[in-house]
This record gives sequence, C-alpha cells and structure tokens, in this order.
Amino acid sequence: MKISVKLSLSFLMLAAGLSAQTASQVSGTVQDSSNLAVPGAEVRITQTGTGMTRSVQTDASGSYVLPDLQSGEYQLRVTKEGFNAYVQNGIVLQVNSNPSINVKLELGSTTQTVQVEAAAAMVEAHNAGVGQVIDQQRVVDLPLNGREALQLVLLAGASSPSPVDDLNNNKN
Repeated sequence: MKISVKLSLSFLMLAAGLSAQTASQVSGTVQDSSNLAVPGAEVRITQTGTGMTRSVQTDASGSYVLPDLQSGEYQLRVTKEGFNAYVQNGIVLQVNSNPSINVKLELGSTTQTVQVEAAAAMVEAHNAGVGQVIDQQRVVDLPLNGREALQLVLLAGASSPSPVDDLNNNKN
C-alpha cells in the first residue's frame, strides 16, 4: 500500500514537471514619437534560425502580444503606413521568458527603415517566477546519482525538495 502511494505521488510530481510551460511570448506597446499609441501597426516576429514568422496587429491602445514562441533567436519588425519601419535583431528567448519590447515609430515615408543593431534590455514584467536553462554540457559534467536529470531541478535557484522526499529519507 505504501509503495503504491509513493509511486502515485512520484507520477504526479513528474506529470507536474512535464506540464511546465516551455513556450515564451513577446509583448509590448507601439507608440509614435509623441508617446501616442499606434493602433493597427503590424508587428512581425521571425525566428532567425528556422524562418518561422508570426504577426499580429496592435490594438486601439497600441498593445500587442505574440504568444507560444519557441526558444531561440528572433527578429522583431514593426510597420505602419506613414511611419519608418522598426527592426530589432538579437532577441533571444529562453524557456518561459516573456520580455516586454516597447517600440517607438518615427514619422517618415514607407520606404525608410530604422534598424536597431544594439540588443535592448528585455524586461520580464509578466512572470515573477524563477527559471533557469540547464544545457546538455552541464548535465554531462555534473556528478548525478544514477544520472537522473530530474535531480538538476534542485540546482536551479528557489527549488527545494518536497516534504514527501523528506519523509522518505527519514524512514530509511
């Protein structure tokens, strides 16, 4: 009976870990040079490694959200008739990151493009959780008992063993 309860709890904990969010999103606002919202601007994000492109239109308040993006490097392009195009390269999304990228469009003709080469600081304003990406080399280099990758969770910040594990360790 005790073994089946332990197995059930183990499967529940594993299922909870596997259901963690792995996709990211980019959101923000598009404004003109006088800080007024730019509704109807096209916001397009392209994953530079695969060429996958997603686009949305800004709403009446100039806000946009591009959800369900996979990890990788992206390029953001914002266009609106009567404004110079805005392009930002080097946006790197990690697992469950949700940066807010606010864009200022300058008045101009539709043939001009403003290219931002410097990587702007991306601020995580939507999620206060702690996360860390553990790459394959760290898994190989760390001395893991039984080579169980789930033990790496304890190495990430703000993680601790569950009370169930503490009870199991005290009985042995």
